[in-house]
Amino acid sequence: MSHLVQLEIKKMHQTTQKYWEVFYRGREKARLELHAQRKELEGREKDLQRSQVKNENERRKLYLERKNVIFFGCLNFWISQFLCVRLRLMLHLFKFK
Repeated sequence: MSHLVQLEIKKMHQTTQKYWEVFYRGREKARLELHAQRKELEGREKDLQRSQVKNENERRKLYLERKNVIFFGCLNFWISQFLCVRLRLMLHLFKFK
């Protein structure tokens, strides 16, 4: 082979080597960016799950509070009705004595 052909082959090899280096650096950079994005999304997912659990707990708490308000509201109503009837009965009994 002539010296010029060898130089041309060496130049082609160097060009190809530089191309692959740039390609692999770009590939590595993209891989690292994707990894960072995945980590960020996993973190956001965990935050959303915590918020969802908190919201579920708040919903349960609100449901129980409403249930207690309704129950005790009804209980107070019936107790007041009972006391009112009892008072009327006592007044009625005292009236006939």
